Amino acid sequence: MVVMAFKVLPTFVLLFAAVDASRILAAIPTASFSHQVFYRPLWKELAKRGHEVTLVTTDPMKDPTLKNLTEIDVSVAYDYKQNENMQEIFESDKTMAIHKMIEILYKNTRLYFGHKDVKNLFLDKSITFDLVMIECVFPSSFAFAHRFDAPVICLTSLDAHYIIHAAMGNPTHHILYPNFLLPVGNPMSFTDRLLTVIAMNVLTAYMDYWVYPEVRKILDEEIQDEKSVMPESSQMFDKIDMVFTNTNPLFNAVRPYSPATISLAGGLHETSTKPLPKDLQDFLDGATEGVIYFSLGSNVKSKDISTKLRQQIIAAFEELPHKILWKFEADTLPNQPKNVKIVKWLPQQDVLRHKNVKLFITQAGMQSLEEALFARVPMVAIPFFGDQDVNAQRMAQKGLGLTLNHKTMSKSDFKLAILEVIHNKKYKNRVVEVASMIQDLPMKPLEQAVWWTEYVLRHKGAGHLKGPQIPLWQYYYLDVFAVIGVVLGVILLIFIKVTCYVKRFICGMVNKNMKASIKTKKSKSKKE
Repeated sequence: MVVMAFKVLPTFVLLFAAVDASRILAAIPTASFSHQVFYRPLWKELAKRGHEVTLVTTDPMKDPTLKNLTEIDVSVAYDYKQNENMQEIFESDKTMAIHKMIEILYKNTRLYFGHKDVKNLFLDKSITFDLVMIECVFPSSFAFAHRFDAPVICLTSLDAHYIIHAAMGNPTHHILYPNFLLPVGNPMSFTDRLLTVIAMNVLTAYMDYWVYPEVRKILDEEIQDEKSVMPESSQMFDKIDMVFTNTNPLFNAVRPYSPATISLAGGLHETSTKPLPKDLQDFLDGATEGVIYFSLGSNVKSKDISTKLRQQIIAAFEELPHKILWKFEADTLPNQPKNVKIVKWLPQQDVLRHKNVKLFITQAGMQSLEEALFARVPMVAIPFFGDQDVNAQRMAQKGLGLTLNHKTMSKSDFKLAILEVIHNKKYKNRVVEVASMIQDLPMKPLEQAVWWTEYVLRHKGAGHLKGPQIPLWQYYYLDVFAVIGVVLGVILLIFIKVTCYVKRFICGMVNKNMKASIKTKKSKSKKE
């Protein structure tokens, strides 16, 4: 009987696991590796726990060991970059850069949702899911939430846009909690406050009356269904049950969250150490004077920067005693210095963990900053667009390194910044201090993400955890102040009226008495 029990027990365990297993759809439309890689550990862990995960991604993992993970490869969405002049975008002013990025969004949306497998997801009415997990950076993601009648978890590898915070019932004061894309000072000047309020209202109107309708039109053209696959802007965020953000109170603004907003700080996508390729290992091991690692990430490519900027960088590198490991996406680097090694793609976390890496020169993408921070490597940031300016500013404010403007940077500025961060131990010490605080958590980020994902599955949603959502006129007490103002105004008016009446009454009595007195005096005078 005992032997039989041990034989049967695994079967029962598998049966219970199957009961708990759920069908999960995860869709990350952004054609950017940094956006995709952040949540990879979550997809893997959910699949390993028995959930059937369907992942729509531009960067499939193609891991044969993950039997419960089905990947829909939409890497075709990267094709929009082939005809884009990225250098022009880098060199344009911020307003024009935002406009060009919105145009890229439209092209990316057409390519992503024009894919036959994505169309099949929408058109095959027999396909169902128990949970939908979408990236909430771009509005097209909400088509997935609109199509499937299931709880929705909204994902972002950055901070969430203020509209998402509002949907979760989080405070959205533009001065106390400025949008993560605005490079404003801390504390904010009056000019910063004025421009922030104007910018956020203009952006809201732009999204509501231009971007959302255009994206809706594109989706309806690509996925021709009997009804629109994109919700109206007024209903777009209603179905969100929970939001996962990549924020922490040391690097981002400290703000209150509703229980439905989960911060996954501390290194969700931090990977275990893997052996480096031999040539790379030998290069790093042999750099006893130290290595400077230079990468502009997956969106900003070194081959696309201006010739002038590249020459300034090369000239500075030539004068340094350190070895330089440069992620450079072309086969050759013109005028390549002897101390520079170029590689098209690098296992960044493993490189940063090497003991000889003394400095990371970065574009200040959020994932790159985290990876350098957790590897305890100080930084020099050269931001280009998006959230990079804000990230670089905060990095410098926290004492983790220095930041430079790529449009005005000279060879001398670049070299001095490098030498300052490498030789001044305060930057290294501060990186170690901040990293240890951020990673001092009661639960690892991956465990936290999995627990809350399964919480939403267990309870078929998490709307009960969202905070109250009220219009701005209520949020800022405008109706209350209006009523109080009217009441005080009425009281003041009554007081003025009564005062005037009393004044007239008193004045009338005084005048009457005076007239009576004068009359009496005249009467006495006549008698005399």
